[in-house]
Amino acid sequence: MKLKTDKVLLRNFFYLLLLTISGCIETFEPTINLDTSPIVITGVITDLNPAQVEIAKPVTGYTKQSSIQRISGATVLLFDDQGNQEQLTEIRNGYYQGTSKGVVGRKYHINVQLPNNDIISSSPQLLKPCPSIDSLSLEQIKYLKPFGKIKVEINGLNLNLYMNNSDTLSRYYKWKIGGTYKRLSPLSVDTCYVTMPTHSHFVLGESVSKDTDLLWKKLKYIKADGTYTEGHSVEVSQYSLTKEAYDYWKKIEDQQNNLGSVFDPPPTQIIGNLSYIDDQNVPVLGFFEVSSIKKKRIFITIDNFLDLSEELIASFIRDLNYKCYPILLDFMPPRWCSDCSLIENSTKVKPSYWPE
Repeated sequence: MKLKTDKVLLRNFFYLLLLTISGCIETFEPTINLDTSPIVITGVITDLNPAQVEIAKPVTGYTKQSSIQRISGATVLLFDDQGNQEQLTEIRNGYYQGTSKGVVGRKYHINVQLPNNDIISSSPQLLKPCPSIDSLSLEQIKYLKPFGKIKVEINGLNLNLYMNNSDTLSRYYKWKIGGTYKRLSPLSVDTCYVTMPTHSHFVLGESVSKDTDLLWKKLKYIKADGTYTEGHSVEVSQYSLTKEAYDYWKKIEDQQNNLGSVFDPPPTQIIGNLSYIDDQNVPVLGFFEVSSIKKKRIFITIDNFLDLSEELIASFIRDLNYKCYPILLDFMPPRWCSDCSLIENSTKVKPSYWPE
């Protein structure tokens, strides 16, 4: 009798244990202490645009979900080495903007007073002159890409840059690539011009020595797609960098290129030129950048890509507008299929730089 009782007690214990464990799995929500996350401050001032600063704090828990907490109510001051200062205005939650453009030859830094009165300062950065871009060129590229047991010839373009930097103090550069392409409304006669963002792609470069006049750089490999069928005006923005800024962006570039294997080193927090005034040991992520900018455009059409069949070009257009072709009887195409101005960053006004 005692043995049977012990078995019942043991069985009930395991049931209770399983219920307790399953209950914890369903209801456990880890608490997140925001104070353990480092502040992230990114900002820039150029000779084309006033200072812009973003202040945030990453929030990461034990789950896959993560978010960013924008920090509102901070006081952001911009200083130059001539004794001038300006307080930036918070234009929306966590975003601060000035009114004065940068001046080549001056040094700039920011002081950020957080809502808890902690102060973060950046190291002074010299706004170095940026040479003009001499030319942009397109280089034809062909290669065989395996698809299963066969190989298909792929045609593309290398976008190359040339510049003369013999008359400038800057030796370090960053390039961002954006542009605008012409888009036809699939279900109407409207024509629009869609501008693509530039923040998703950057390239770094360094001149070999102060005596090197000509700098050549491959900026990007371009593959043919639907954005080139009606013409695409590609814009290259060239930024002069300090050595400190170049080293910061190089670490980011190296970290991005090294991801993809379990044997790669895990991502690390990249410290920039910002730090707490009262405690240099507390990390601050991000960088306040000071740059001069030069821009240049090159116009690319589908004809720049060699040996493209009419069927392939037609498939590019279908891929670009696939949501506009109904498959089911109850399918309702998006509104932008009839009005391309509803596409993000789109306008029906022809840009002034667009060729006739």
